[in-house]
Amino acid sequence: MFYLLIFILGLSVGSFLNVVICRLETKESIVAKRSHCPQCGAVLKWYDLIPLLSFVFLLGKCRSCGKKINWQYPVVEIATGLLFLLFFNLYFYLIIICFLIIIFVYDSRHYIIPDKVVFPAIILSFFYSIFIGSFLNFL
Repeated sequence: MFYLLIFILGLSVGSFLNVVICRLETKESIVAKRSHCPQCGAVLKWYDLIPLLSFVFLLGKCRSCGKKINWQYPVVEIATGLLFLLFFNLYFYLIIICFLIIIFVYDSRHYIIPDKVVFPAIILSFFYSIFIGSFLNFL
């Protein structure tokens, strides 16, 4: 049961990572605007936002316009869920893994790595190494 909850948490985080990836491209706010279909712009209902299950029940198509949903969405959700299962007790690494997923998918689609993702990851890693990581062993 615990592992199922961790996997569901990973699916949910993967769904959010998809939002970040897509909105980096369109320069939309990550939190100010509701999720919508990238094809027709229809605002998604709460039951359309259930990670992976909504993709399966809708047969990979938008409820409003019927156009295909990109396979990136379920792949990122499943990958994030599985990585959460593998690293669930290493919280900081989960955060870095999320940054790496965003970088990997965005780079594979656009052949560029956005500074908006890289710089926060570097800063977070730097402070982690100073305050929690092995840097303290040298003092």
